[in-house]
Amino acid sequence: MIDFEELKTKPAGIPNLINEVVRLRYPEAEAIRHPERRFKLDVFGHDEKQRELTIHLVISPPGQVGPEVKPEIDGKFSVGYFDFPAINNTRLSNGERCAIVVRNMDEYSARISLVYFPANRAGLKDRMYVEEIVDQMSKIK
Repeated sequence: MIDFEELKTKPAGIPNLINEVVRLRYPEAEAIRHPERRFKLDVFGHDEKQRELTIHLVISPPGQVGPEVKPEIDGKFSVGYFDFPAINNTRLSNGERCAIVVRNMDEYSARISLVYFPANRAGLKDRMYVEEIVDQMSKIK
């Protein structure tokens, strides 16, 4: 939950709104190939006119959840109501995706969620990247 009055009083934004280690649920045989990751999310601003939030998202590489790890993803972006996770998401290694969803927003606050899911659950028009195709082909015997 993001309180816009609190956000106005903190020029550096709201740090560590989300700071969690998460693992996707896969069948036991696949789970070893998908270790846990650390997701860290900071909120820096709120655009009332566009109804968007400025977010800083840091994601660790799989299996490296310590505080001093070089992140796989370290980006700052805006997110609003119409950024759907199946369409507007961040591509991660191991065939995984991540998205930030604005669940509710009014003039005083916003509620956001972090969605972490396998790439095959992304939108129908989402195409595989060359790295993903090569990775899958290398696993085929």
